[in-house]
Amino acid sequence: MFAFLFRGSATDSSWIPNPDRKLVVYVGWPLKAPKEWQRATSYSPNQLELENGTIAKPGDVQSHLLVYPNNEALGGTNLFYPFPVGVKFLEPKSGPKAPLALDSIQIAYGKTVCKVSHSRFRKDPEGKPIYATTLHNISGQRIRVQKFAGFRAVGQQYVLHTVTGGYYTDEQFIAWYAVSADGWIPAGGEVTDDSNYGRGDGIWAYFGQTEDGNHFIATDRLPR
Repeated sequence: MFAFLFRGSATDSSWIPNPDRKLVVYVGWPLKAPKEWQRATSYSPNQLELENGTIAKPGDVQSHLLVYPNNEALGGTNLFYPFPVGVKFLEPKSGPKAPLALDSIQIAYGKTVCKVSHSRFRKDPEGKPIYATTLHNISGQRIRVQKFAGFRAVGQQYVLHTVTGGYYTDEQFIAWYAVSADGWIPAGGEVTDDSNYGRGDGIWAYFGQTEDGNHFIATDRLPR
């Protein structure tokens, strides 16, 4: 997930995403003094082919922008205006939120359906801690996530705590976690958001449904 612009360094190929995630890559053009964005028609750790026909090495790129399949920006380095047409950014919102109690029965059932875990703890080019969050379908049937969010603990209840001020949608889950277009995670399958963030006293909660129509909430504590 990505909310704000940042500046950093793109001196190697570590910023090139795994093609399996189906992210869209934009490169600032011209490479040394970028003024416009060129979409990469293909990319690998060794090279990128831009829509203008240029072949570029990842280490020569001064500015790059990574975009989810739903046109929401994931992140980038040395970003500048104007952005590519159609690219959207999460809009930060603030305001008081009433604490709420999550359904304990659905949480208990969620533990038998979907395991949530965090790994690959590291920092982005701005120094912000990020990590990978994986959902593993441990049930014997397909499941899908209908909405999800981060929550801060307030006593025995939780307060919704997201950039947008609301739940993230099933469409965002499909894009951020590289899920198949229909949203279903097969039995035994797993999906990952490789660039998640958020720490402290709280949880990530995923509200989902099994193929046979039962609802669950899969949770894991926020990393400290």
